Amino acid sequence: MHRTNLCPYFEISGGVRERMFTQNRAQFRPPTISKVPLVRWKRGMQFISSTHYLSEVNLAPILATLLHFKFLSDFHNRAQTEVARGEHFENAREYCVYLQMCRENEGTMLLCDQSSKFKDSAQLVGLGLMTSPKPYEDWAQATRAPHTPVRELAEVS
Repeated sequence: MHRTNLCPYFEISGGVRERMFTQNRAQFRPPTISKVPLVRWKRGMQFISSTHYLSEVNLAPILATLLHFKFLSDFHNRAQTEVARGEHFENAREYCVYLQMCRENEGTMLLCDQSSKFKDSAQLVGLGLMTSPKPYEDWAQATRAPHTPVRELAEVS
């Protein structure tokens, strides 16, 4: 993560896509993985470079995480389709790298030493990938409906 002059004033890159681009010696920088997708829209606002940046706005003190499941078992077929369509950025150049990787490294594992299995949103908070202000956390805790354990529900029925 590093600071930028464009709203939201930081950019995140890395992860699986960076490893793939490095392994395939791509001639361009791996794509940015940060986005600004949750917006209370006002007249005059505009996205810059897709949804990666936004015209200057006041930001909420919340950092959310959107889980993007791009690399599933059908990825090789989807990469072929996107390369043929050529409609993504610069004639699908990223998908060309993905397709090259799929062809040259069949069965490639996209995991590394830092990979971990997704558990829940609390894990993302612990990793610093999601944050929210304490007043919001207090409000959410106070308004949360009481939880009834499954065992008690079974005893009622």
